[in-house]
Amino acid sequence: MDECLLLSPALDAVHAALWAGATTDEPQIEPAEEQPPTAASYKGKLWTLGATAGDRGAPALRRAGTPGSSLRRLTLRSGAASGQTLLVLETSDGLAPELALDSPVAVALLHADGQAEPLVGQATIEEEVHGRRYRISAGSFFQVNTAGAEALVDLVLDFLDPQPSQRLLDAYAGVGLFALALAPLCRQVDAIEASLSACADFAWNAADQPQVSLHAGDTAAVLATLTGPYAGVVVDPPRTGLGREVVTHLARLAAPRLAYVSCDPATLARDAALLTQVGYRLRSVQPLDLFPQTYHVESVALWER
Repeated sequence: MDECLLLSPALDAVHAALWAGATTDEPQIEPAEEQPPTAASYKGKLWTLGATAGDRGAPALRRAGTPGSSLRRLTLRSGAASGQTLLVLETSDGLAPELALDSPVAVALLHADGQAEPLVGQATIEEEVHGRRYRISAGSFFQVNTAGAEALVDLVLDFLDPQPSQRLLDAYAGVGLFALALAPLCRQVDAIEASLSACADFAWNAADQPQVSLHAGDTAAVLATLTGPYAGVVVDPPRTGLGREVVTHLARLAAPRLAYVSCDPATLARDAALLTQVGYRLRSVQPLDLFPQTYHVESVALWER
């Protein structure tokens, strides 16, 4: 098979370039000052993106053959609506590699503290869900399946059924996917997010939503400072789930509806026992296949009390 049927065409092209680079001998790289105007070079040569991959015409990302390369992880991100593509590099020494680039791909170096350093273009992409644009930085989480993100938002809106007079809470807000979808439909949304990168994106994305308040910090710590009432809560925790401390705080706030977006059935089952102990009852759960042909299953569960 020549291309992945699940990836966006932009990611498919860059993936082809990566594969070409991994299977091509080290290219001859001209000094930075002699490269074409579209090229950008950085210290610590690891890869060069520019030559074509066979007769497919895809830009080739080629290994520069540096002994003891510090490149630890490489991530591809793309906005299905914007067409923007971002190549995110992580290195063990935090140093930027040298790049020669003649393809419309932004490149960023992601540091250990979650902050991103732009190397080529911006260290962000934009994506559109439910007609709203979201800025997403290299270090910020966002659903990789845009159509799946739309389905998740639809389910959360359906389960919480927001009303103009209500106050709602998003306890793991990220860049604002759920909070900003809920905001136009209710009186106020309080949002909690621990990642500094995601908080910066959230503030950018929520600039036109004055009824949204962002609380930066650990979810359990921020929940301890909040007082209700909340008509509904949405939680989209990491794979580790909520845990007892967060569930205890949610029980104190006693929102009548709780929409739980889960990426791991095992931790959802564990948290289900905790939620049941504090008075919540499971009313509905909808699995979603956001990662076809893998064992990963996303789901949205509605809890009421």
